Amino acid sequence: MFFPFFFNFTSSFLGFVILAAGFQLFDDQSTIIEVIMFKGRQWVTWAMYLLAMGAVILLTGCGSNKTYGAVKFISMPQGAEVVNLKDDANMGMTPVLVTWEGEDGKPEYVTVEITKKGFQNEITSFWVNTRHETREAAAAEPQPVTVELNKRK
Repeated sequence: MFFPFFFNFTSSFLGFVILAAGFQLFDDQSTIIEVIMFKGRQWVTWAMYLLAMGAVILLTGCGSNKTYGAVKFISMPQGAEVVNLKDDANMGMTPVLVTWEGEDGKPEYVTVEITKKGFQNEITSFWVNTRHETREAAAAEPQPVTVELNKRK
């Protein structure tokens, strides 16, 4: 996780440096027309290139990095349906492994409902830790969420 942060920081810093260099070619005392007339087109061309390069590096360096987390849902008894209450998406029948995609390792708050015919529904909330760089790495270390369902009376 250190490398993406370092890359974003250094590319953002480099973008600011190049932008500053581009603006330095246009000093505060002169207008664009004076720069073209007195400094020549070559200076303006270089200033525009530096400004464009700085903007590109700055914008691409500040992007977010996709990260992943996984949860292993277990219910007692098995065979319960897991539904994400955020979008009513059916995530599968327990035991089931579900992966989440996040940004920059930020955790995501999730609320699910676990249902099985003949048992009381259970709603549970938790934070998904999206710290892995690939789905496979997340699936290898899932967070366990275990729910015990009670029989209906």
